[in-house]
Amino acid sequence: MTIMDLAPTRASPMRLLAGAAVLVTLLLAPARDSSGAQTSVTFPMPPPLQAPPTRAAPKATTDAARPPSKAASPQKGQAVAEGKTGAPGTTAAAPPPPAAPGTSKGSDAKPTVAPKPAQATAQPPAQPPAQPPAKQPVQPAASKLPPSKPATAPAVPAATPPRETPPPAPAKPAPAATASGAASAVVLQYHRFGDSKHPTTNVTVAQFDAHLAELARGGFKVMRLSDIVTALRDGKPLPDRAVAITIDDAYRSFLENGWPKLRSAGHPATLFVATDGVERKLAGLLTWDEIKAMQAQGLEVASHGHAHISYATAAAPDMAFDLAASAKLFRERLGAVPQLFAFPYGEASKAAIEQIRAAGFVAAFGQQSGAVGTGSDMHFLPRFPFNEQFASVERFKLAAATLPLPLADVAPQDLLHRGGSLVQRFTLPIDLPRAKDLSCYHEGTRLALRTEATGARLAVQAPVNGPLGKGRQRINCTLPGPGGRWMWWGTQYLVP
Repeated sequence: MTIMDLAPTRASPMRLLAGAAVLVTLLLAPARDSSGAQTSVTFPMPPPLQAPPTRAAPKATTDAARPPSKAASPQKGQAVAEGKTGAPGTTAAAPPPPAAPGTSKGSDAKPTVAPKPAQATAQPPAQPPAQPPAKQPVQPAASKLPPSKPATAPAVPAATPPRETPPPAPAKPAPAATASGAASAVVLQYHRFGDSKHPTTNVTVAQFDAHLAELARGGFKVMRLSDIVTALRDGKPLPDRAVAITIDDAYRSFLENGWPKLRSAGHPATLFVATDGVERKLAGLLTWDEIKAMQAQGLEVASHGHAHISYATAAAPDMAFDLAASAKLFRERLGAVPQLFAFPYGEASKAAIEQIRAAGFVAAFGQQSGAVGTGSDMHFLPRFPFNEQFASVERFKLAAATLPLPLADVAPQDLLHRGGSLVQRFTLPIDLPRAKDLSCYHEGTRLALRTEATGARLAVQAPVNGPLGKGRQRINCTLPGPGGRWMWWGTQYLVP
């Protein structure tokens, strides 16, 4: 089943009458700034849809409207794996992790009425990282992914960068055999460039220049996101320090202050576009003609859905409608439907991930910290977000050089948490070097780990103290890796 197989064919007669107007005018509810910062883009409330409530199109929102979630990671001078977990079967309490970059409240912007602060994610490494963009006939700069899979809509700015605390570089580098960069990459996430009115979703021009300079001197290989996805999917090797640059929400500042610098440096980028705001020509967003022109210059366009709704809490018919609306506009305006998707606000659930997979997307991205690898869930891949507060060169160097943590058996599987306590569970290879130095953090608080050897795997439990509060909740786990780099895994839950 593809995107176009969904919502539109399920609509009631009343919706069929309103369908044309809805899909042409695409008037949805106001968008929210996922970063929690007020954005200049405001989505006006559209007239009510003439369809059954269960099929009604979800309210348009942008990442800026979500309250930022607190994220924790090892602080500078504190190793990510600081606070030894102890031998298998023991419980090791670790000192509280230092605040981590990327956990700032404002890396996911959602244009909306009264945007709520966005959440940030915690991040660990020894060097300070910081988190906060396919061509069919007539399709500009098309992705190289298989055309058979449906594409997604442009993305909206991410709301909050995850909070991270870079751990000090490991005293003794771990053996490189267990964490080869040949099977991994790092995806960077931006929203605005040189737009100081929105610091939670913006990086200054000077900060972005410093990031580009580090990419040039740090031995990084900047690749198209679709090429990285294809290599991971097909099990092919990637260059060491492979990096992809993504931009959410199609803000005009990207065209003015970001894209020219990327072109000058010869770097590809992927723009996640939420089609509703662009179609309605909202102030502060790019136009279809501008996006098409950048595609012709090599920009890769991917989907951020239509109305920038939270897929974690949306009903199945609403998700189907949102995907169908965005696919229709992508096809009409750019000539093809993207095959890559980014969850608005980085919010997902087990049901949402399954719907995106069933719709035919090759890969989907969240807003949690970490590196991507061959063992990653291809429909909830991590990205490191950046904003003014978490865009230092130190954090950038740390994040861009991370390696994936080889986890398996991750639980809970559903990222939509209904409240109450939570115990993060996963397993690691029993022979993973320095496994005892593993550290996990929840919103800036270091967690006491319980480990137990089970055959060839080391079972890890990381209980979160007390019930989870409402909003986004991020957990980050790090381990000293080879060559002074850090292995990193992160996830994000949503408590409605």
